[in-house]
Amino acid sequence: MSQLVPHFGLDQPLFGFRPRWVEGNDDYATVEEMAREFLAELRTVQPEGPYQLGGHCVGGIAALEIAQLLLQEGEEVELMVFLDTERPTPLRTFLTELYFKRQRAIHIRDVISEIMHANRGKKGEMIRKLLHRKFRKTDKFYQSKVGYRRLLYRHTAKHYPGRITLIVNEEQARVDRDLGWTGIPKDGLNVHTVPGAHYTVLDHHAKEVAQVILKCMDEAFTTSVCRNVDRTEVNAL
Repeated sequence: MSQLVPHFGLDQPLFGFRPRWVEGNDDYATVEEMAREFLAELRTVQPEGPYQLGGHCVGGIAALEIAQLLLQEGEEVELMVFLDTERPTPLRTFLTELYFKRQRAIHIRDVISEIMHANRGKKGEMIRKLLHRKFRKTDKFYQSKVGYRRLLYRHTAKHYPGRITLIVNEEQARVDRDLGWTGIPKDGLNVHTVPGAHYTVLDHHAKEVAQVILKCMDEAFTTSVCRNVDRTEVNAL
């Protein structure tokens, strides 16, 4: 998500969460544990709402659970934005596992091919680096990343009392426009399509994504202000 930051402008503060696995720490036992930890971090930066939350890929599932906790505590969540976040279901989890296994197999094939076609001196160096990655921190980092993704994909998303804004890359939108979220948000699902594919949408189209998000943020803020003004007038009466 760091690719989006330059397109938001200096007047728009952002706060990002770093899961434990990024720092090499122990994995989360449950999604709720993760959400409560993130919420505690959020409270240190912004103790009270209204809040605008969002996440990319499985990060959207994490953001949704933070929003659920905030709503339970009586806070206001102005905006919930997903970027290429699929609703976790058994079928989608199975297909996602197949996809990542295929990507892993392709990567292994490419590495082996590169080693096979290298000259003798470079071949030995490449094998040593591969073994170093496999048996040391790099492989643990990868396994923790996979474990985090699996934890979130095993989660069952509850119905959300607000509205969800879903941004989908155009390649995926052709076959799966709502990514399974229709019917989950009580106040409706707003779907926006942006150029690219899942693995290029931020690298090559961050500006377009940021423009959609900024527009939604402005609209959510205006709606929230109007709603609070109406409440004040009612109380005055």
